[in-house]
Amino acid sequence: MSLQKNQSLNISEPENRCPDCVFMKLIGEPIYSQGLLEKIDLKLTINFNEQWEELPAGRIKFGIRAGELRLTLENGRIPDENREWNDTFDLSISKERQTREAEKKKGSGKASAASGGELKAETTASSKNTAETTYKFQFSVAQVTMKGLGKTPGWVFEEKTGEQVLKGTISNQKLAAVAVNGKPCTIKATFEVSEHDIYVSGAEGVWPSDISRNKRAVIERLIVRNFLKSKIKPYISRQELQYE
Repeated sequence: MSLQKNQSLNISEPENRCPDCVFMKLIGEPIYSQGLLEKIDLKLTINFNEQWEELPAGRIKFGIRAGELRLTLENGRIPDENREWNDTFDLSISKERQTREAEKKKGSGKASAASGGELKAETTASSKNTAETTYKFQFSVAQVTMKGLGKTPGWVFEEKTGEQVLKGTISNQKLAAVAVNGKPCTIKATFEVSEHDIYVSGAEGVWPSDISRNKRAVIERLIVRNFLKSKIKPYISRQELQYE
């Protein structure tokens, strides 16, 4: 069943309960055929980082090692072939650019990968002056695994480079295409995190500097359970889209 083109789209404001740690936003782009709405392209923006949280005494910094984006659909479904991402990919964090002039002999352009994550590109003009640009990238690699059925699909994000937490941004990237079969077509999205995937990466004024590793680990788990669990349960981010 397709919907007429004059159907309206309602998108709620995303609810991000720890926005510095996880910020999620979905947009829907209706795709029409002969004036009828056939599917909705979902595009995702999501940012992972660390966040400071004030405590009764001191404060802590935390991030997540993993989490799951879950969709619940009414009057719509996402066939497996309409889903994106089931692989390892880079979360872009930052890029620095440096340009300098160099004296080189006349020749052809070349590109080479250097150590330390640098990519060098050289373009030689007819003169002896060559502009050499060095791009420095910082990135965190995440693995995304798909799960769930057509009406309840999910994507599990996991840190895979040995870093403490997920960091980086995906901006307005296609997540899936929802096949619409009735109205209202409702898309509910939540990003959910287990308390075991919360990592405390820093603290100020919480414990003495000479505390043992075992005691610190116990205190960190108590902090997560007593102060952070209420922020991440039942979800850390949520948004709803509806076509009527």
